[in-house]
Amino acid sequence: MLNGFQFRAAKAVGNFEYREISAAVRMHEKTLCIFRNAPNFQELPSRTDSKNKLIKFFAKHNIIFPDQYSIELKAENIPLVPEAKLNRFQVVVARIATRLRRKDIAALIGSAESNISLWEQKDNFIIIPARGDKLSRLRHIMESRGIIFEKANKIRLSPDLEPRELKA
Repeated sequence: MLNGFQFRAAKAVGNFEYREISAAVRMHEKTLCIFRNAPNFQELPSRTDSKNKLIKFFAKHNIIFPDQYSIELKAENIPLVPEAKLNRFQVVVARIATRLRRKDIAALIGSAESNISLWEQKDNFIIIPARGDKLSRLRHIMESRGIIFEKANKIRLSPDLEPRELKA
């Protein structure tokens, strides 16, 4: 199974373009664009073999889906993330799952939108450098919306609480 949250998160984590995915799995780009609008836990509306091709494509890039509620990035020597900090992988996946825009996050934590954009351009396991308690506030906001930071390389959405969209 591959759902809307997992597709959007994997695409963002890997910095993939629709064109790149389309060529690799032989699916039309417009079909892939439709997938980005699927609700978090809704299975992608596609044939099973097409979904399997997508799952294999992401797995080839070390992005796996342990169950319908989570995404994990396989890697060696992953640095531990202190409780009050986050890494790029965690920020990107949490933002995608909650459907928050960078502008919304910036307003919520008292930062500039350009800072959020810079955070998302780093390598996946780089701990985000932020002043003050911005990251602990962001972590609390995401957790209150159903994001579970299981490990530095694994994010789970609470199955009984689909993350709510935020009106900043």
